[in-house]
Amino acid sequence: MIFQQGGGHKHQPGGSSPMLFKREIWLMGALFTLFFCQKGNGEGYEWLQPEGGKPARWGHAEGLSISLHPTPGPRGLIRIHAPYLGQPYPRVINFISMEPVAQGKRSQSELERSVDGKTGLRFTSGDTLEQALKGDPGKPCRGVVEAKQGTESLSLFIASERMAHGAQPVVEVRFDSRKPHTVW
Repeated sequence: MIFQQGGGHKHQPGGSSPMLFKREIWLMGALFTLFFCQKGNGEGYEWLQPEGGKPARWGHAEGLSISLHPTPGPRGLIRIHAPYLGQPYPRVINFISMEPVAQGKRSQSELERSVDGKTGLRFTSGDTLEQALKGDPGKPCRGVVEAKQGTESLSLFIASERMAHGAQPVVEVRFDSRKPHTVW
């Protein structure tokens, strides 16, 4: 493999300038760590939470966040947003589908028909598992913010409508103020 350097000089790893190559790799690793692994401040952290008619969106104000329909995209998918990668909201960088296997059959939340006859199952949210299972897709929860040992977390549950094979998947979503580029 040949790497191009700033001055137009080409060199191969292990060639005439191995120290320069190692220094460049170290510098790229350090920049990657600074850019992708920065920590949140912990106290009074700025969370995205729906309220007062705002869309169903949760997460880090300057990091990863998730949202649900009617944010643009197919219904039946959790959307992932990353504005720090130059993708301003509501642009999505990826989707998460709920795809359980029950009775030997696999279902996909974005492909099944909802009770309203539309493609894509509706998702509901709740601060607890029980609230998510009984939730209203038009009334998203705020999520629960907890402070422990100088850090904050935001958590919520997202439930799907019951699928044709009987499964009703629920996921717990967690965000940590120390890890703005992570969704648990």
